[in-house]
Amino acid sequence: MRGQYSGLEILKLAISMEQEGVQFYQSYAQKAEGEMKQELLRLAEDEKKHEDTFKKMYQRLEEQYSTENGDYLFLEEVDQLFRSLAAEKGFAREQKELGSTKEVLETGIETEKTTIQLYEKMLEYANEETKQILKRLIKEEKSHQHILERHLAQLG
Repeated sequence: MRGQYSGLEILKLAISMEQEGVQFYQSYAQKAEGEMKQELLRLAEDEKKHEDTFKKMYQRLEEQYSTENGDYLFLEEVDQLFRSLAAEKGFAREQKELGSTKEVLETGIETEKTTIQLYEKMLEYANEETKQILKRLIKEEKSHQHILERHLAQLG
């Protein structure tokens, strides 16, 4: 990782991670039926809501950057790096076929844990403004993890 990341870059990564989550749950929902299908669609919708939240944060911060510093140039290489990280570290890292809701939930939980670890590591490279964003993202990801753990516990 390079020296310091901006809040915009961190949020861009978070958006990519949530997009991976939406795709993950939607793809497994297409293969499922009944209650399992509905549960996976609910999880995809949760990820979409989180993506929308992060996009709103991004837009507010982007407006602040352009007001204070002129246009913020987001490097294409950084965007590609974060998309790659999201795919590698996020939901898409599991290429195996998941056959049950339990396996999907377990993979989701593991992914949330991985995402939390990634954001915690990025705290070392963040300025104060970005640390605040990362702390909020960590809180959101922990919330996602707890939701998935509740769903898993309900399966028995």
